[in-house]
Amino acid sequence: MRMSKKTEYAVHSLVIIACGGGNHIQLEELAEKQNISKSYLAKVMQELSKTGIIKASPGVNGGYYMGKEPSCITLADVFRIFEDTPKSVCCQFANRNCDAEGVCEITQRVSKGFEKLYEELEKTTFADLVVKADISRFALNWLKG
Repeated sequence: MRMSKKTEYAVHSLVIIACGGGNHIQLEELAEKQNISKSYLAKVMQELSKTGIIKASPGVNGGYYMGKEPSCITLADVFRIFEDTPKSVCCQFANRNCDAEGVCEITQRVSKGFEKLYEELEKTTFADLVVKADISRFALNWLKG
């Protein structure tokens, strides 16, 4: 499985915002820190805002800030917004003239794999990621501001 750009940008943006200690961070700054398109990131931030994970404050001194405590947001929460989930595993039974719908070993195994992935992602909060950014052996200056 490959993480989509939207998920990657969302995760990195949330770590940057969470590292900001409650300060508003403007879209331009988020895009610049990640060296990504401002217009593409705006779409990602809009999706995060719809869920309440972040909030947007309009105006000259506005920007994005956490809508929930970083300790209450998991990686799974973000993946569910932008990635496939265990419930999205399906097969094209009708297109293949297959009679294994509901008992297919392949789709059952893939579903279990997704479930295990999401179980693991549930264990990591954005508060955990902020701590890891602070104690990492790498500089991670772009994440910490």
